[in-house]
Amino acid sequence: MKIRKYKSADLEQYVSVVRETYQKTNAREATRAGMDAFLSLLDVKTNRKRIEKVFQDSTYVGVAVEQKKIVGVVRIMHNLRNKDTKSYWLSNLFVLPSYHRHGVGGQLLQIAIDDVEKRGGREIKCMSSIYAIPFYTKYGFKKTTGVRNVGGKRVQPMRKSL
Repeated sequence: MKIRKYKSADLEQYVSVVRETYQKTNAREATRAGMDAFLSLLDVKTNRKRIEKVFQDSTYVGVAVEQKKIVGVVRIMHNLRNKDTKSYWLSNLFVLPSYHRHGVGGQLLQIAIDDVEKRGGREIKCMSSIYAIPFYTKYGFKKTTGVRNVGGKRVQPMRKSL
């Protein structure tokens, strides 16, 4: 498996990984309306320009590829509220369920952490799915509050100091 930076030609596969993973691992953590709203944001036919803009505004977007197939994705953004801070957001980290527990997520996360450290970042925050809390805990993330409902999705705010 190879991990590399995202290319614009990866868009459809990237979105497909997020959609498939979310539907299979997070379906029980969202209301039907919450799931529909999240998945509609990932509709390439209607939201291509918005998705491309989000990727352009991200500090790092990476993909894990095996035999020309994207099997995992990661996206980091600078803190949008205050770009002068040393805080970054882990916006996406999705791995196809058939590749869970094979080290793909850990490799993607480490590359994202390395990128943030190179930029002088001091922390990474994320809104973990309930399903992924053990994964993030394993990599040093700590819960910052209780579980929240964000747009019909149950999430756990977490952060990692660097």
